[in-house]
Amino acid sequence: CRQRAQQLLHGLTDRGLAGVLSLSINVRSATLDAGTVGILADAGVRTMLIGVESLSDDTLHRIYGKRQDQAHLADIIQAADQCGITTVASYILWHPWQTVAGIRRELAAIQAFGRHRIPQFMARSKLLVIPGTVIERQIRRAGLLDEAPFERRFRFADPGVHALYGELAAWFQHEALPVLSSLSEDRAGDITSLARLKIAEWQWLTARAGLAGAAGA
Repeated sequence: CRQRAQQLLHGLTDRGLAGVLSLSINVRSATLDAGTVGILADAGVRTMLIGVESLSDDTLHRIYGKRQDQAHLADIIQAADQCGITTVASYILWHPWQTVAGIRRELAAIQAFGRHRIPQFMARSKLLVIPGTVIERQIRRAGLLDEAPFERRFRFADPGVHALYGELAAWFQHEALPVLSSLSEDRAGDITSLARLKIAEWQWLTARAGLAGAAGA
């Protein structure tokens, strides 16, 4: 990754474009170190998209078959902050085997990680079941899969999580969607409105989950 970052920097420098263009890259944190992040910043990278998926090691390994060094991820985020690179993370909060206790732990971890780094609404931070995948087979074996032609959905194993997600989805339907339909990327003030709406959702969810400290952040 460092070699490719250097190639990018040298190529842009030769053309007088290093630091002139603003670039966005999709990258895994495991391939980075602080030095490489600095090289990318010099090349003009201003946004890094990182697939975090979950801040729960158990969820990452047991469900998604992945591992992630959380301490290393935090170091990369700090290095990016120092270089002026904005990190944007994908995250999956809702999955078939989520628990209420798990939600509390993950919301607290997201707050520590930086809620603003996860761009999607929490109501949309949900596992997408793709036909023919390993996760689809796991969900089917657990008896939690709803199938339709070209469409797959899952049910929650935990009734408490099912109820909480239903409440969040109703909040999103009544409070967020009517506002979202009137927003435009071309109006600067609407970006602030979008941010306030995401904050409102975060406050609602963390309060509902019993995390008063996170709700006020």
